[in-house]
Amino acid sequence: MRFGIGSLIEAGRQRHLLSEEFPHGLAFLTEAVRGPVTERIEQSRRSGISFTGIVAGTIVLIDADLGAAKGDDLVAYFHIQIGAPLTATLPI
Repeated sequence: MRFGIGSLIEAGRQRHLLSEEFPHGLAFLTEAVRGPVTERIEQSRRSGISFTGIVAGTIVLIDADLGAAKGDDLVAYFHIQIGAPLTATLPI
C-alpha cells in the first residue's frame, strides 16, 4: 500500500492526528499490525524524521519531505509505503 499525507508540525508538536485523515484507522492493515504501524507513522509525523524498517513484522517506509513554515513550525509531506507482513518461514 502506498499513500501520502501532509503535516504541519507547530513548534515541535503535531496537532493534526492521523485519525483525522483515516477516521476508521488504517483499515487495510490487519488488527495485529494496525496499532504499531499507526504509532510509527505518528512518531515520524511528530519528529519530521524519515523511517525505513520493520514494524510488527511489516515493512514500513516513511519518506519525510520537510520545509520550514515560520519560526519553529515545519510543514512536511510524508510518502508512506507499507508492505505485506513477513509471515513466511524457512523450510526445515
